[in-house]
Amino acid sequence: MFYILNEYVKIYKTNNWKITKTTLNITKIKNIYLLLIYYIKKISNIIDKFKMGELKLKKIAIIGTLDSKGEEYSYLKNIIERQGLETLVIDVGIFEPSIEADIKNEDIAKSVNESIKMLQEKKIEDML
Repeated sequence: MFYILNEYVKIYKTNNWKITKTTLNITKIKNIYLLLIYYIKKISNIIDKFKMGELKLKKIAIIGTLDSKGEEYSYLKNIIERQGLETLVIDVGIFEPSIEADIKNEDIAKSVNESIKMLQEKKIEDML
C-alpha cells in the first residue's frame, strides 16, 4: 500500500496536477497507515520489555471506534495475543461494531447516562 501511495505522489509531482478530494483522501490513508506502523512498533517495544521481564502486564486495553476501524483493531488485537498477552477491547464508537468488544459501546453510553440510540440520532443529524 505504501509503495502504491509513493508512486501516486511521484505521478502527481511529475504532472503538476491540482490537489483534489481524491488526493486528500489518499494522503489521509497514507497518514493512517504510517500511524498504524508507529503504534505497532511501540507495541513491539512493550512486548519486548514484557518478554525480558522488565515489564509485568496483565492486560493491554485497546480502545477505539469499532464501527469504523474494527478491522484495524482486530489486526492489532491478534498481534498482541500472538505474543501471549491478554487484551481488553473497548468500543467507543456509536454505530454497530464490526468486531466483538469486551466492553460494548452501550455500556459506555449507559455509564454517562446516555443512550446509544440517542447518540446515533445526534450524529446523523450533525451529518445532514
